Amino acid sequence: MESSIYSLLDTLEDIIENAKPVPLTQNIRVSKDDLFEIISEIRLNLPGEIKQAQRIVHNSEKIIEEANNNANGIIRDAESKAEKMTMDHEITKRAKEEAEAIRMEAKARAEDMRIGAIEYADQMLENTEKQIKAVLDNFTKRSNTLQEFLANETDHIFSERQELRTLVDRDKII
Repeated sequence: MESSIYSLLDTLEDIIENAKPVPLTQNIRVSKDDLFEIISEIRLNLPGEIKQAQRIVHNSEKIIEEANNNANGIIRDAESKAEKMTMDHEITKRAKEEAEAIRMEAKARAEDMRIGAIEYADQMLENTEKQIKAVLDNFTKRSNTLQEFLANETDHIFSERQELRTLVDRDKII
């Protein structure tokens, strides 16, 4: 009689329930052979049932271990991704900071260059202004000298013409 332990225990309960009571006691009358037969079958089935239970426990432990390993792997992946995202964020943040620093430095350099260009242009214009003033002063001085020279020459020519006329007028008289 190949049965599971549960069905054998059910049979044992049925035997006890259906057993005839011994008068004036809590005891019952049961067939010794029936009980030994059920106990014997329980003993025969018990190692198989225990082995099956042990396999189930072992498999469940294996499944739990695999689940824990998977969970740990997922946690490691998540931590790695979070760390990478944090690093990416830090890299992006540093890149933005460096870009801002470069932009500010370029802006400062551009401003320095603009100011330098204005100062250079101002200096060049000042030099040009000085040169023009010097040329004008020189021209004015030369112009005055030229005017005097031309006035003298004009006076000299006028006097020469006067002399010529005097000569012409004398020749006419003679």
